[in-house]
Amino acid sequence: MEKSEFLERLKSRLNSLPDDEVQEIVADYEEHFAAGVEAGRTEAAIAAALGDPDELGKQLLAASHIENAERTGSFSALCRAALATLGLGLFNFCIALAPIVVVASIIFAIFMTGVSLVFGGIVALIVTAVPSIIPAGMTVVMPFETPLARIATAVGLIASGLLVTVGSVYPARFFVRAMARYVGMNLSVVRRAYGNEM
Repeated sequence: MEKSEFLERLKSRLNSLPDDEVQEIVADYEEHFAAGVEAGRTEAAIAAALGDPDELGKQLLAASHIENAERTGSFSALCRAALATLGLGLFNFCIALAPIVVVASIIFAIFMTGVSLVFGGIVALIVTAVPSIIPAGMTVVMPFETPLARIATAVGLIASGLLVTVGSVYPARFFVRAMARYVGMNLSVVRRAYGNEM
């Protein structure tokens, strides 16, 4: 394979990255070729030593998404990183996806618990303030008899829910960064397997 074909295939794998990042990567590989030619090697030999440009492109794409997830702490960036890593093989699908799904489910459950507490508190507050809003034939069981105790309970539920909901944001950011590192380690294993650790 000649340099032009190698670089074209590499670029086609990186098309979801920003143009400047693609240009930087391509420039690095052009330097590899230039240095190799200067040392007396053929373009075909250099391309063979660099590896399959399609696989290399997938790995570079995954590395870029992982770096972005670590930098931003964004869950969507983590999903892109996980998907890019999953594209490297079925084994990665099992290794990378399972922990992400489990931990994301736990954090989502905590978040929804907070939202439910806020919603329950709001409903309790409305029912206490406007008892006539309850449809005929429907019974609402409140833990206290006095309106003041009910309002205090409703406010407590709302405050607890807000604390749980807002509090779930911090472990979520920690989770995204930790998972990005985990996916990055997974990518390192894949690169060693392909023999082109960078």
